[in-house]
This record gives sequence, structure tokens and C-alpha cells, in this order.
Amino acid sequence: MSRLTAAIGRLRSARGSDPRSTAEAWWERLRGEPGTAHVFGDSQTHTYVGLPRMVVHTRLARSMHRAAMDGPLFPRWLSLLVGRRSTLVFAYGNVDVRRHIGRIAAERGLPVEHVVDDLVARYMAAIETARAGRRVVVVAPMAPGTNAAILPRFGAWGSEEQRVDVRQQVTAALARACAPLGFGFVDSSASYSDPRGCLKREFSDDGVHLLPGVRGPAIEALRSALDLR
Repeated sequence: MSRLTAAIGRLRSARGSDPRSTAEAWWERLRGEPGTAHVFGDSQTHTYVGLPRMVVHTRLARSMHRAAMDGPLFPRWLSLLVGRRSTLVFAYGNVDVRRHIGRIAAERGLPVEHVVDDLVARYMAAIETARAGRRVVVVAPMAPGTNAAILPRFGAWGSEEQRVDVRQQVTAALARACAPLGFGFVDSSASYSDPRGCLKREFSDDGVHLLPGVRGPAIEALRSALDLR
């Protein structure tokens, strides 16, 4: 693959889910059209694909840990295409809740709270560095699926109760961290959780992602936080 072909591929992927033409999307980024939100995160961001005034940049197989460790949460060249008046939305943490946080705490003999607080502190520091003065909204992880519902290819650590506890701790830590930084915060899990705090089976066919027909509350929660009504 030539360098030119690779560069064109990167620019095309930078458009994310924006349904407009390349020229229109490019112009929005250059002038920083107010009211446009760029959503970065794991595969849970599929919930927002195709919505007006939202551009989704899904980073598959990216955890909150990797986002925090890799420096800027989006590539340096992409920051040139995201207008300074645009809002940045960060939706990471689902993989961490489902697979990593509890496992790391158990392997290192640490309280889950210690691992969560360290991860969230690094994550928020990375966001603060990457935002370059732009408005930020942080989306909490979705309620974790049950053992029976999660497809094997996604993997899951621990019991359902343990994962629910991890998610609650992550959500609380994110909310606490967002407030002093002036970041918006969104948590729509209550609309999808059973009494134990697990994702209801009827809302997902893989135990991880929301079905298209039930995404309304999650979409409305983010739109409300963004004032996109």
C-alpha cells in the first residue's frame, strides 16, 4: 500500500459515521461548527451512529486503560479536523468493566476501588490533555450483561455481582471526576438494568451491545447533555 493510499484511507476513516459528503464534513471540522459532537469510544458508540450532528469515531477493542495509556485519545492528525467549537464525547470503559478491572485487582491483591480510582484518574488526565479547550461529555459504561447472555467471543471476568459492583464503582468515580473539571456526564444504565444491575436480556442479543430498537433512552440522555434536542 502506498503512502498516498494509506493517507486517503485515514482521512476517510476520520469522517466516522458522518452521513454528509466528505466536503461538508471537512468544512464542519475546519470551522468548528457549534453544536456538533464527535464521539470517541469502544463499540458501545454504535448506539449513536447516524444521528444528526453527531460524528462517531469507534475505536474497536480499545479499553479505557488503553485510551489513558496512549496519550491523546484521538490521533494528532484528527485533532486538525475537529473544530475547536465542537464537543468531544468519550465513551470508554465497557471492556474494562467486563474483563479487566476485577481481574487486575484480584491478580495484584488490590481493592477494586484502588484500581478504579487509578484508572479513572489517568483517563481523565488524558481527556484534559486531548481536549484542547473543547467542551467534553463523558458517558458511563453500560450495565454489564449476565453470564448466560454474554457471547463467548466477548469474554467476561468474575460473577455477575462482581461486574455490577465494578461498573458502579467506575460510574461513581467518573461522576466525581467530571464535576470539578466542568465535564458533562451521562449514565443511562438505569433504563436498561434489571433489579440486580445487569443488562436486561431483552435489550441485547449478545449481552454487550444494545439492540437498535431500544437505544432511545441512551440517545436522548446524550442529546440532552449536549443540548441537541
